[in-house]
Amino acid sequence: MAFSTELKNELSRREIVEKDSAISELSAFIRTNGTIVFSNFAFIIRFETTNNSIIRRIFKLFKFLYSYDGKIIVSKISNLRKNNVYKIVIEDEEISKKFLEDTFFSDLDSLFPKDNLYEDSAKSRNFIKNFLCGIFLGAGSIANPDRSYHLEFTLNSNELAKLVIKYLKLFGIKAKSLEKKGQYIVYVKDSTMISDFLSLIGTVNSLFKFEETKMIKEIKNNTNRLTNCETANLDKTLNTSFIQIDAINKVYKRYGKKNIDKNLLELCELRLKNPSYSLKELAEILKISKSGVNHRFKKIIDMANKI
Repeated sequence: MAFSTELKNELSRREIVEKDSAISELSAFIRTNGTIVFSNFAFIIRFETTNNSIIRRIFKLFKFLYSYDGKIIVSKISNLRKNNVYKIVIEDEEISKKFLEDTFFSDLDSLFPKDNLYEDSAKSRNFIKNFLCGIFLGAGSIANPDRSYHLEFTLNSNELAKLVIKYLKLFGIKAKSLEKKGQYIVYVKDSTMISDFLSLIGTVNSLFKFEETKMIKEIKNNTNRLTNCETANLDKTLNTSFIQIDAINKVYKRYGKKNIDKNLLELCELRLKNPSYSLKELAEILKISKSGVNHRFKKIIDMANKI
């Protein structure tokens, strides 16, 4: 299964516990997979995708927020792949109107509702995180990390593209954009920033797989210029690094970065970015002794073992 598909499946299975988070995710879906139709003096909301896990996610969000009990419509695309198309149609006038209000649309008495999402009103960090998650599910893709580092969003408006870039920047993720065949592509190619994005949207398994693949790839790229002795030392470093990274991920998941001692956090971040570095190289960067680095790693591993 493609890495992008695995990631979307993981995100689609996340538990829905907060109303605000559900609304922010649906605010993204209506702008990537949705259409608003005015018929018989009422609005009809339609969602469409070829991804079964995404349509089920949308269905669950609607049920959680509005006690919606509709159905998913399945049809075939008449092409060589014969992909399924999954649709949800919200025809209930009250639910449709409440949904549009919740997801920042106004002027609902007119034929064309006004989209207020792009106004400068402040949004919470939690809203933005869940919105970006929804944007990725609805319009995003990520390359298999063993081939290349590439995260992108294919969006239907320049306004939405600018908003996604703005939201990513709030979390230190720098994205670029280009226009292609009437669509707006927002993309990130930096592997560290892609890792930061995966962490931001709450994935665990896919983040670990990405980091593991990235580490192995980095080591393979260095192997060609290593002597046999250096390769043996690298294998030892790699085995140690695997143990350390596994411990770091466990500690991050359990305690969160904010609750970790700043000296330990500095070392954790350095190790994740440089999986092939020896303790000596890490010590030189941190300007402490090799034994000091080893002592900090021992603390991290002890924390992980107690989880």
